[in-house]
Amino acid sequence: MSDAPSQSQDKFIVRLPEGMRKRIKDAADVSGRSMNAEIVHTLEKAYPPPPSDHATVARVIGGFKAMPRRVQTTILVEALEAYQLEHGESFDKHLESRTPYPGSRDD
Repeated sequence: MSDAPSQSQDKFIVRLPEGMRKRIKDAADVSGRSMNAEIVHTLEKAYPPPPSDHATVARVIGGFKAMPRRVQTTILVEALEAYQLEHGESFDKHLESRTPYPGSRDD
Protein backbone atom coordinates (compact mmCIF):
# COMPACT_ATOMS: atom_id res chain seq x y z
CA MET A 1 0.00 0.00 0.00
CA SER A 2 1.10 3.59 -0.62
CA ASP A 3 2.90 5.62 2.03
CA ALA A 4 1.14 8.81 0.85
CA PRO A 5 -0.92 10.62 3.49
CA SER A 6 -4.49 9.32 3.54
CA GLN A 7 -5.81 12.83 2.82
CA SER A 8 -4.24 12.71 -0.66
CA GLN A 9 -5.38 9.17 -1.52
CA ASP A 10 -8.58 8.29 -3.37
CA LYS A 11 -11.47 7.33 -1.16
CA PHE A 12 -14.41 5.18 -2.22
CA ILE A 13 -17.45 4.21 -0.16
CA VAL A 14 -18.65 0.65 -0.74
CA ARG A 15 -21.82 -1.01 0.50
CA LEU A 16 -20.91 -4.53 1.59
CA PRO A 17 -23.32 -7.45 1.49
CA GLU A 18 -24.34 -8.87 4.84
CA GLY A 19 -21.53 -10.88 6.45
CA MET A 20 -18.75 -9.60 4.18
CA ARG A 21 -17.39 -7.12 6.71
CA LYS A 22 -16.78 -9.98 9.14
CA ARG A 23 -15.09 -12.08 6.43
CA ILE A 24 -12.81 -9.15 5.58
CA LYS A 25 -12.04 -8.57 9.27
CA ASP A 26 -11.24 -12.27 9.78
CA ALA A 27 -8.96 -12.33 6.72
CA ALA A 28 -7.24 -9.12 7.87
CA ASP A 29 -6.64 -10.60 11.33
CA VAL A 30 -5.12 -13.77 9.83
CA SER A 31 -2.83 -11.81 7.49
CA GLY A 32 -1.89 -9.21 10.10
CA ARG A 33 -3.23 -6.33 8.03
CA SER A 34 -5.80 -3.65 8.66
CA MET A 35 -9.16 -4.15 6.98
CA ASN A 36 -8.32 -1.39 4.53
CA ALA A 37 -4.96 -2.98 3.68
CA GLU A 38 -6.67 -6.35 3.25
CA ILE A 39 -9.21 -4.88 0.84
CA VAL A 40 -6.51 -3.05 -1.15
CA HIS A 41 -4.38 -6.23 -1.24
CA THR A 42 -7.33 -8.22 -2.59
CA LEU A 43 -8.15 -5.55 -5.18
CA GLU A 44 -4.48 -5.41 -6.32
CA LYS A 45 -4.60 -9.15 -7.03
CA ALA A 46 -7.84 -8.80 -9.00
CA TYR A 47 -6.83 -5.61 -10.81
CA PRO A 48 -3.03 -5.55 -11.18
CA PRO A 49 -1.48 -2.42 -12.67
CA PRO A 50 -0.68 -2.64 -16.38
CA PRO A 51 2.89 -3.65 -17.18
CA SER A 52 5.31 -0.77 -17.52
CA ASP A 53 6.53 0.22 -20.97
CA HIS A 54 9.96 -1.03 -19.92
CA ALA A 55 8.60 -4.48 -19.07
CA THR A 56 6.66 -4.64 -22.33
CA VAL A 57 9.72 -3.65 -24.39
CA ALA A 58 11.89 -6.18 -22.54
CA ARG A 59 9.33 -8.93 -23.23
CA VAL A 60 9.14 -8.00 -26.94
CA ILE A 61 12.94 -7.93 -27.25
CA GLY A 62 13.21 -11.31 -25.55
CA GLY A 63 10.69 -12.80 -27.96
CA PHE A 64 12.43 -11.18 -30.91
CA LYS A 65 15.82 -12.58 -29.89
CA ALA A 66 14.33 -16.07 -29.68
CA MET A 67 13.21 -15.92 -33.32
CA PRO A 68 15.30 -17.37 -36.16
CA ARG A 69 17.58 -14.80 -37.82
CA ARG A 70 15.65 -14.83 -41.11
CA VAL A 71 12.39 -14.04 -39.27
CA GLN A 72 14.14 -11.21 -37.40
CA THR A 73 15.40 -9.83 -40.72
CA THR A 74 11.95 -9.99 -42.29
CA ILE A 75 10.37 -8.19 -39.33
CA LEU A 76 13.04 -5.47 -39.31
CA VAL A 77 12.81 -4.89 -43.07
CA GLU A 78 9.01 -4.66 -42.90
CA ALA A 79 9.19 -2.26 -39.95
CA LEU A 80 11.75 -0.06 -41.72
CA GLU A 81 9.68 -0.03 -44.91
CA ALA A 82 6.58 0.99 -42.94
CA TYR A 83 8.57 3.71 -41.17
CA GLN A 84 9.94 4.92 -44.51
CA LEU A 85 6.42 5.14 -45.97
CA GLU A 86 5.28 7.19 -42.99
CA HIS A 87 8.31 9.49 -42.75
CA GLY A 88 9.34 9.58 -46.41
CA GLU A 89 12.11 11.88 -47.48
CA SER A 90 13.40 12.73 -43.99
CA PHE A 91 14.05 9.03 -43.36
CA ASP A 92 15.80 8.64 -46.74
CA LYS A 93 18.09 11.58 -45.92
CA HIS A 94 18.87 10.08 -42.53
CA LEU A 95 19.84 6.76 -44.13
CA GLU A 96 22.08 8.50 -46.68
CA SER A 97 23.98 10.26 -43.88
CA ARG A 98 24.70 7.01 -42.01
CA THR A 99 27.87 5.03 -42.38
CA PRO A 100 27.62 1.23 -42.47
CA TYR A 101 27.48 -0.33 -39.03
CA PRO A 102 30.24 -2.73 -37.89
CA GLY A 103 29.67 -6.21 -39.22
CA SER A 104 27.63 -5.06 -42.21
CA ARG A 105 28.53 -6.21 -45.70
CA ASP A 106 29.67 -2.70 -46.63
CA ASP A 107 32.42 -2.23 -44.02
